[in-house]
Amino acid sequence: MEERIEAIYAGDIHRAAVLADSYKNLAARDLVHAAVMQRLGIHRIISADTGFDRLPEFERLDPAKLAGWQRSVLP
Repeated sequence: MEERIEAIYAGDIHRAAVLADSYKNLAARDLVHAAVMQRLGIHRIISADTGFDRLPEFERLDPAKLAGWQRSVLP
C-alpha cells in the first residue's frame, strides 16, 4: 500500500466550498478531504468518520470492520 501526503491547492478549497452548498452538515475537514479525493480520482476512504457516508461518490471503509473488506482492498 502506497503512503503519501497530498498538497491542498486553492482549487481544492473552492471545490470544498461548492460541496458545502450540497452537504451543509459535513465538517469543513471532510469537505476538503472530499475535494482532494475528487481531484486525485480516489473513491474509497478508510475512516471511522460516518460523515463520508453522505457523499454518494465515495465508499467509506470502516476500520472497525476491517475483516469484511481487507482482502478486497489491501494486498
